[in-house]
Amino acid sequence: MLGFLIASTVLFTPLGDLDIFRRSDAVFWSTFSCIMIVVPLFFIRWPREGNITTLSYITLNILKRLLNSNFSGTFTNVPFQGIDYILLTVWVVLGVSGIVLQLLRERERPFFPPSPYLMWLQERERRKTNVLDPSHHCPPLPNRFVTRVRQLMRRSQPAGEHTPLLL
Repeated sequence: MLGFLIASTVLFTPLGDLDIFRRSDAVFWSTFSCIMIVVPLFFIRWPREGNITTLSYITLNILKRLLNSNFSGTFTNVPFQGIDYILLTVWVVLGVSGIVLQLLRERERPFFPPSPYLMWLQERERRKTNVLDPSHHCPPLPNRFVTRVRQLMRRSQPAGEHTPLLL
């Protein structure tokens, strides 16, 4: 959502008024998508900060572009007014203060769990270096396969008692 708002805000500024965005919808939407995707990619390293989450014309501009197939020819040019700059500044201040406040509140709590891939890499590295770990002494896969085949080929003994009865 933050990526959507930032992309909408960037393309609502005079940068979004460039002639290239009016001529081609593909350029507009690819730029919008790239900006929208860069924001979560930027925050992927800091998941706690990335989870912190109207100007009406900003979102209206994107919705009009989405719903109207010929929007590039009927662009509503609304000037970015002083109140818009004030609201945008308030958004930035609220966002930064929200991140700082959340970091201060959450500093005593445990972090998000690492990704499964990262946990797998750590476990693999631990197994390589920890000689005392029983899983370190696991036989290679071909040997385990041959052992398992031998177990399956061996005749199973009938269930029951194997000792003679004492009278």
